[in-house]
Amino acid sequence: MFSNYIKPDCNANLKYNVKLIAPSLWNIVSEDVKSSIAVKFASLREVKGKDGANEALSFLKLVNGVSYIPESYKEVIFKKHAQFLIDAHYEWNNFYNEPNFAKELDTLGYEIPIASLNTYLKAVLLSYLGNCYGVSKDAQEYNEKMLLNLTQTGIRGLFRLIDKNVDIVRILSSIGPVNRLKSLMDLIKEKTMLPEQQKIMAFNTLRTPSEESEHKGFSNFIKGFFSMYRNPKAHTPRMTEDTQLSAMIEVLVVASIIHNKLDITYKTGY
Repeated sequence: MFSNYIKPDCNANLKYNVKLIAPSLWNIVSEDVKSSIAVKFASLREVKGKDGANEALSFLKLVNGVSYIPESYKEVIFKKHAQFLIDAHYEWNNFYNEPNFAKELDTLGYEIPIASLNTYLKAVLLSYLGNCYGVSKDAQEYNEKMLLNLTQTGIRGLFRLIDKNVDIVRILSSIGPVNRLKSLMDLIKEKTMLPEQQKIMAFNTLRTPSEESEHKGFSNFIKGFFSMYRNPKAHTPRMTEDTQLSAMIEVLVVASIIHNKLDITYKTGY
């Protein structure tokens, strides 16, 4: 079946039928058979080059058999498909082009070679976050599957990209990608126990030096206010029965302003 599928002159009807039954047959054949098919792919690539092995790779994608390909070849394949998605993201019609490339990357499976991981993560993250104009909605189905199947190593790599990669940081200067980053954190929150990553999100929502300065000033103001009016069971009360009504009202007004600002921050991200 595999040999017929990869022939250049394979009949279209035969190829269609193979696509229908091959995934089911793959589940019942032995590990030796699966490995031998993957080795044939490697041999084809050595003899005929990457173009000559395209049909063999197509078959392995069809049956979810990419994981059987030797590691050195997998690195090249994952990097190539990830770069296709990155390139599509930067094209003018990216919302239309991204879904096919995201789907192709997803069909490779989730055993990502370490040498390809950074490119893979960048591709998926760029596509998931979109840009200031929006996001490719049809690509999100595949992006979410790839993100949900990341290992702990992948999750850590994802946070490093969010923190340090200039292309990702640039995208996060727009509120749309920032909101999608929050959705991403909700999506993967069950997969990580890394509390420090929440700080990354907070600072990525500050779009200008002015906003960062305002954030720091407001933060210091809150610290000062609540250090003055702390838990009366642990500290000497600053408000007592003798405190004038006007002073109490002033404190309540300030507390109300702080509460309102925090509500806005929770809803908008900055």
